[in-house]
Formats: sequence, C-alpha cells, structure tokens
Amino acid sequence: MSFGQWREQLRLAEAMPKLLVGHPAARIAQDLGYADVRTFTVMFRRAFGNTPPHFRQRFR
Repeated sequence: MSFGQWREQLRLAEAMPKLLVGHPAARIAQDLGYADVRTFTVMFRRAFGNTPPHFRQRFR
C-alpha cells in the first residue's frame, strides 16, 4: 500500500464516525484537510460507491 492509499484509508476511518453522528460532509472534509467538499465526496464515492449523505441515510 502506498502512502497516499494509507492516508486515504485513515481519512475514511476518521470520517465514518463523524458521518454517522450527523456532521455535514463539508465540515468533515474541512476537518480532514480536503480543499473542498467535492474532493472529499469523490474520494468517498470511489471507496464506498455512494456519496456521504447517501451512506449516512443507509446506516442510520
């Protein structure tokens, strides 16, 4: 696993609990150091096949 892949996995692991308690995706993206929410959403969708809001709805 490359450093970039490792960092992405770490960021996803940090994002999950925040999403599930209801933090907005824009806030999570900012907290994790993404330039904007769109960049975070693209990465999230690539990893899980859904956007953060759809993921949250599915697991609430």
